[in-house]
Amino acid sequence: MEEPVDSWQVEYDAIDADPAEARAVDVAVTSALLQASAETVEAYTVAAARGEEPAQWRRASLVSNQVLRLTAEELRALTEQVHDLLRPTATGSGTTPPRAPGSCTPPCASPLSRRARSPRRGTPGRARPATLSGMTHSESELDAFGEWERAAWETRAAPYARSLGDLTRGSVPALLDAARVAAGSRVLDVGTGPGFVALAAAARGAAVTAVDQSTAMVAIARDAGVDAVTGSATQLPVPHGGFDALVAGYLLNHLPRPEAAVAEFARVLVPGGRLAMTVWDSPDANPSLGLVGPVVTGLGIRGAVPPGPDSQRFADEGQVRTLLAAWQDVEVQHVRWSVEVEPGAWFDAVADSAPRTGAVLAEARPDQRAQARERYVEVARSSYGGAGGRVELPAGAVLLSATRP
Repeated sequence: MEEPVDSWQVEYDAIDADPAEARAVDVAVTSALLQASAETVEAYTVAAARGEEPAQWRRASLVSNQVLRLTAEELRALTEQVHDLLRPTATGSGTTPPRAPGSCTPPCASPLSRRARSPRRGTPGRARPATLSGMTHSESELDAFGEWERAAWETRAAPYARSLGDLTRGSVPALLDAARVAAGSRVLDVGTGPGFVALAAAARGAAVTAVDQSTAMVAIARDAGVDAVTGSATQLPVPHGGFDALVAGYLLNHLPRPEAAVAEFARVLVPGGRLAMTVWDSPDANPSLGLVGPVVTGLGIRGAVPPGPDSQRFADEGQVRTLLAAWQDVEVQHVRWSVEVEPGAWFDAVADSAPRTGAVLAEARPDQRAQARERYVEVARSSYGGAGGRVELPAGAVLLSATRP
């Protein structure tokens, strides 16, 4: 596992800017990960989350998280891709991926690209299908993923409201500012969850309607005083052109068809209406959740989550601008704050509240979960520890906003 990483002699930004270099690095990491132990993978991802050098480990973190989330069928397909890319050539062995920009057949796309390469600012990128690691998903798979997400939230609504709400509240003021929510604004909060965003908008004097696909979440929001109804983000139970602003906090990363949802958002907004959405930033920019992933994926449990879109897709500005290509005044901002927690209790909260992480841990043996929790506490305290065993975890979100034409 060590040799491919030690041989990388280019900076992370250069990798990101050059598709051929990105492909070479991704192939090297993927081929190594397919043979690596869970402990080795965890070492890479934990180091990346801590921000340690070399900078290329950040890319290794993204790649390893994807490899360990693949189903058995996807893993077999990826293995075949990597083997094809590493076949010997006429000029040498196939053990070292091509490094020069012209050494592969254009467009030299990575088989494990987490994102499309970012276009220049203001230029729509090429649309990417609903994929994980470049693998397309059928309509039936997307339907199944959407139903899995809906069912997961029915059981995780209460623990989410009790715990992760303290984390998501940190980005609410910026979200409402981006949507220009003020007294008298007619606001639709899609994916309201426990109603935190809706309540904050109402406190500004806005008239707020909230929607969530989870009946359990709607019940919690109503108990808090929110005017909430059950409905899908792609078929909102509200009239055409009835709102001045639409907000969606941490919704896009859970949707099987985000493009369809954004089209529906346009339907319910007035011309000139504002759209503002948050998604979680990449793991290295969001240790509040990013530290958990490496420890959990290090367990090596695959297949707990059904095939579905990459949850980190819209942490990339190029993907955002593609999604919102038909909108005006598109802006992408990065919001930063922190949350102080007891790390063991925080690990349990994420396990109980987050569908994907929770699904993996539900498949773990009790001793595996206990070891993962212990490892997480150790990493969190060594990286972000404070007084009394508590930690202050940096949090990061990507804030997307636009105006309806």
